[in-house]
Amino acid sequence: PDFGLYILRSKDFYLAIRCGSIGQNGNGGHAHNDQLSLELVINGLNIITDPGTYLYTPIIKKRNEFRSVKAHFSPSLADLEPGNLSLNAFKLSDPKAEVIYFGSDGFIGKHYGYGFAVYRQITFSPSEIVINDFSDGFKLSFDAYQQPQFSPGYGIIYREKMNSYERWVLNNQKGSS
Repeated sequence: PDFGLYILRSKDFYLAIRCGSIGQNGNGGHAHNDQLSLELVINGLNIITDPGTYLYTPIIKKRNEFRSVKAHFSPSLADLEPGNLSLNAFKLSDPKAEVIYFGSDGFIGKHYGYGFAVYRQITFSPSEIVINDFSDGFKLSFDAYQQPQFSPGYGIIYREKMNSYERWVLNNQKGSS
């Protein structure tokens, strides 16, 4: 938790959630716009994965594409980035992410990268993971939200878009997405 990675793990399940400092005394030299993103592995299947970094320095445009919120399963707002990628290749503005709750039944975190609080709530049960993204009194548009690359055939995945939040549900009932 001191560096902003929260992990729940069992023999069949691995969930990593990114929420915390951007590092390097607030400069974010190695940071990505991945606050509140997650990686999920169930029964050895990669359900949601982080893309890593394309190239470190030779092609800054490609580096920034992989640093972008669009490359991560994070709450996103239209074409905006929660941290300014144009500062330089080794600097990122701090979205001030913080964990509100983390326990065996779920997670709640928030960041201020868009100028107001954006929250992600994740709840777990033996048969379902529910992800709710919402804001603090603002109506958000998630039209540019990119669907994560889920592993095919794991279960039923559906997405609901309501006034100011978006909800993703993954359960282990075999079916199509």
